[in-house]
Amino acid sequence: MEDYIDFDEFYSNIKDKSNIEITTALDTLSNEFNLVKNEVISLTHKLDSIEDMYGKLLKEYNSRNNYG
Repeated sequence: MEDYIDFDEFYSNIKDKSNIEITTALDTLSNEFNLVKNEVISLTHKLDSIEDMYGKLLKEYNSRNNYG
């Protein structure tokens, strides 16, 4: 696991950071971005699946109760 970087502190004095520190921060942000992006994609697929199941169940319920 990456070392924790306090980005608020990091950005407050970014001009004083070495190229190595900036490169490490860039790598950390890139990794975090990809993790969050993959989670959002996964949750979007889950949400689509739930919406589809709900629609099918509602259609069946309505047909049984003469609502549609």
